[in-house]
Amino acid sequence: MPNTLIWIPKRLVELGLVNVAARSPEAFIDYCEQDYAARVEHAATCVRESGAHVVMLTGPSASGKTTTAHKLADCIAAHGRRSAVVSLDNFYKDLKDYPRLPDGSVDYESVDALDISAINRCLLELIRTGRTQIPDFDFCGERRRHGVIPVEVGDGVVVIEGIHAQYAAAGSRIINTNTFGASAHKLAKSPYTVEEVIAAGVACCKRACAPYGALTALDIGPLGELLEPNGTLPFETAVSEYARIVRAGVAAGADLVVVETFTDLYELKAALLAVKENCDLPVLASMSFEARGRTFTGCTVESFAATARGLGADALGINCSLGPQEIFPMAKRLAEALPGDFPVFVKPNAGLPRADGSGYDITPELFAQQMTPYRDLGLFAAGGCCGTTPDFIRLLNDVFRDCVPGRAAHPMPSVICSPVECVTVDGVTVVGERINPTGKKRFQQALRQNDMDYVLEQAVSQAEAGAQLLDVNVGTPEVDEPAMLEQVVKTLQSVVSQPLQLDSTNFEALERALRAYNGKPIVNSVNGAPAVLGHVLPLCKKYGAAVIGLTRALAKEVGPSGVRVNCVAPGVISTDMNRSLSEADFAALREETPLGVIGSPEETADAIWYFTACASFVTGQVLGVNGGMVI
Repeated sequence: MPNTLIWIPKRLVELGLVNVAARSPEAFIDYCEQDYAARVEHAATCVRESGAHVVMLTGPSASGKTTTAHKLADCIAAHGRRSAVVSLDNFYKDLKDYPRLPDGSVDYESVDALDISAINRCLLELIRTGRTQIPDFDFCGERRRHGVIPVEVGDGVVVIEGIHAQYAAAGSRIINTNTFGASAHKLAKSPYTVEEVIAAGVACCKRACAPYGALTALDIGPLGELLEPNGTLPFETAVSEYARIVRAGVAAGADLVVVETFTDLYELKAALLAVKENCDLPVLASMSFEARGRTFTGCTVESFAATARGLGADALGINCSLGPQEIFPMAKRLAEALPGDFPVFVKPNAGLPRADGSGYDITPELFAQQMTPYRDLGLFAAGGCCGTTPDFIRLLNDVFRDCVPGRAAHPMPSVICSPVECVTVDGVTVVGERINPTGKKRFQQALRQNDMDYVLEQAVSQAEAGAQLLDVNVGTPEVDEPAMLEQVVKTLQSVVSQPLQLDSTNFEALERALRAYNGKPIVNSVNGAPAVLGHVLPLCKKYGAAVIGLTRALAKEVGPSGVRVNCVAPGVISTDMNRSLSEADFAALREETPLGVIGSPEETADAIWYFTACASFVTGQVLGVNGGMVI
C-alpha cells in the first residue's frame, strides 16, 4: 500500500469575495458551498491517484469531520472505488477501564480511553483483507454492546473520522449539534433530507454528550438568503423552513434549541416564532455583531434585546465575528438592556483569522485572560465559537468556576424599537398620527387605490419633522383592513427607521401586522373591555409588543401609593409636524372637527396643566384635546 500523505490546505478569502459577501450574502454562501464541494472532490481525486486505502480525518468537535467523511466516501465511490466510514468513537473502552486523573475522576481526554489494540487490529484487517468488524459502543451506558459493526471495502478506501466528544470532556455542559447549515435551502443539492441530516447530527451529539452529562442543543443558523424587503425570501417561507428544522430536532431528541450567528433581526424573529410554535424546548438566541456595535444589517444590541426577549427567548447572547475584547462592550450593553435575572451568554471567536490561514490569533491562555472581565457581567454561560478548541473550554471553566449567574436588579425602562432604532419611553414621546384615514379624504383614497407612495410620503414627512414613533391606522370602508395593515407595515419598515405604533380594533388585522413587524412595536386602541383584552393581550405577549391605552389599569395598580395616572390624547394640532399639509388638507380636517378649527400646542399644554395642577381627585382618565373629532 502506498505510504502517501495528502495535505488539503485552507484557503484565504480574497478581498473581492468579501465585497461579494457584502453585496450578496446568498451568492457568497453558494460560492463557499461550491468551493467546499470542489475541495472534497479534489481530495477524492488525490486518494484515487495515490492508490491510498486509508484516509484519516482530524479536527475538533463539530468541525464537520462526520459530514466531510461521508461526502468524501461518496465521492470516492463515484470514482468507482468501494468506500466505508469508520468512527473512532466506537473504540472507547468500558467505563471501568478508563484511565483516572489524580483526583480519581475519569480522564476522557487520554488516548488510553481508546482500545488502541482493537484500532490497530481492525485497520490491519481492512488493509490485508478489505473487511473487519468494529465494536459497537453504547455511549449512554459507557460500555460496548455485545454486537459488532461489519465493515467491508475490498480493495477500496476506508475513511476514519476522529473523536467527537472532546468538548464535553473539556467541561462543556451544552454541546451544539453539527446542524448549523441543515436547512432546505442549503441542502437543496444534497442526497439527504433535512430530517435525515438533523437526526444524524442530534444522534451523534447525544452519543458524545452522554458520558459527560452534557446537553444536546439543536443548532440552527441563518438560511443563507436575505428576507424581504432586503432580499427575496418571504417571511412566512422562512418561518416554515425553520419549523421543519425544529420539528426534526424535537423528533430526534434534542434537549434545547440554539439559534445563533444571526445578523438580520427579521430572520431571527422567523426562527424564534418557528421554535415557539412547534416545541416547548428552551431556546437560546444570539446574534453576531461587528466592531461598530451593529450587525451586518444594522441591528443594534438594544433592539435585539427588546425584540428577542419579547418573542420568548429564554436566554440571549452574542457569538462569532470577534474576539473577547471586541465583544465585551456589546455584551455589557446586552446585560444592561435586560433584567438582572434574565440569562445572558457569550461565545467569542478565538480572536481574528491569521493572514496565512493557519488559524486564529489568540491562544487558549490569552482567550481565558481576555474572558476574565466577563466575570462581572453575571453571565448564564460562556463558550467559544470559531477557532476555539477543547483547550479553550478547559481554561474557560477555570475562569468561571466560582461565578454565580445573575446580575443586580436595575431600572428597566419601556422601549419600542425597529431593528436600527430603539426609543425609550420614559417621558413625552412624539408620535406621528398622519398615517390615519380619519378625517383625511386624500388618505382614504390612497388606501382604496393601494397608493403606497402617498403613505410613504406621510411617513417620511413626519419622520423628518421629529416623530419618534409612527402611528399606523388603515381602518376605512371599502378596504380589506387585515391585508392592508400588513402591507402598510411591510412598506413602512422598508423605508423609515422609526418604530411603529399599530392602531386597530380589528383583531385579525392586528395579528397580521404584529407578525409582519420587524422589531418591538406598540399597540394602540386597546380599551379595558374584557372581550378586547382577551384577544389583544395574548397577541401582544406572543409577539412581544408593548400596549398603550391601559390608563385605567395602571391607575388602579399605583393608586394606593398616591400616584395618579391620566392620559392626554391630542387631535390635529398645528405643529411643525404638519407643515407638509396643504391648505386643502387643513380645510378637510377642519370640516371633520365639530369645532371647525385646528388645535394649538398651548391648548394641549393647558390640558396637561389641568391634570397636574387642578385635578387632584382625577385618575385613570383620557382627555381628548381634539375639538370633538372622533378617531
